[in-house]
Amino acid sequence: MLHTNEEEIAQLREEKGTLEAELEREREEREAGREEHRVEIEDLTQRHNQSLVTVQHLCTEVATLTQAKKELEDTLASCETEGQAHKDRADSLRFRLFQRTVLMLKMQRLADGISMTCSVDQLWERVQALEAEAGHEVGEDVWVSVVLGALDGKS
Repeated sequence: MLHTNEEEIAQLREEKGTLEAELEREREEREAGREEHRVEIEDLTQRHNQSLVTVQHLCTEVATLTQAKKELEDTLASCETEGQAHKDRADSLRFRLFQRTVLMLKMQRLADGISMTCSVDQLWERVQALEAEAGHEVGEDVWVSVVLGALDGKS
């Protein structure tokens, strides 16, 4: 019986060694798995942080571009306002020049004993109609033709 107990003890020791080796392999595998998960988590954390930096950068860019767009819109509105003011001033100056041209031609014709029955505003309307037809502003030579036509009794 002693022999059997020794065999059993040897067998149990062998099983214990096998189980301890298996347990050690499982520990090593778990440790390797943990290390693999740790590396994976570090990689994911790093990629997440890079994504956050990218998102922050993009948000900053969007804010900058939005501000630049607003500034350009304000500048455009200001230019349009100034442009309209310049156009209004130019139109006013053109009309005043036209009035003087009419007056000069009228005086020349009066000196010849011819008077004009059209008003300056009527003549200006004729000039503007010609400009609308032509699709652009007409020069002083057309003004003179309109005024002389009116002075000569032609429409």
